[in-house]
Amino acid sequence: MTSRKGNIIGIPDSQKITIHDYKELKIFDTEEIIYLEANGRYTKVYFKNKNQIICAKLLKDFESVLTINFTRIHRSYMVNISCITKIIDNKILELDDGTKLPIARRRFYLLKKRISNSMPIV
Repeated sequence: MTSRKGNIIGIPDSQKITIHDYKELKIFDTEEIIYLEANGRYTKVYFKNKNQIICAKLLKDFESVLTINFTRIHRSYMVNISCITKIIDNKILELDDGTKLPIARRRFYLLKKRISNSMPIV
């Protein structure tokens, strides 16, 4: 059973996603994605190996497919929860690669809930 949103295909409970990147359909391991950034009608996907791709899909389309281990933190950003290293003043999120992203006030409590569901908090 697959879920399809335009050129983004995710398999429920799977760790793979296919993304149409210009002329190619590419398959990625979702664990390799650090975060996604909305840019108008496009989404930029950032990977652990420092590669980036741009897809002609909205961040909202990715949000409906990447339901496991990903959460929206801002109108423009969605992150892989396992790549979060710290949250600064409930406003800034820092990722494994040192990237710092803003957290929307409305999304902070959902982020905190998603983190506590995926890993123990001491």
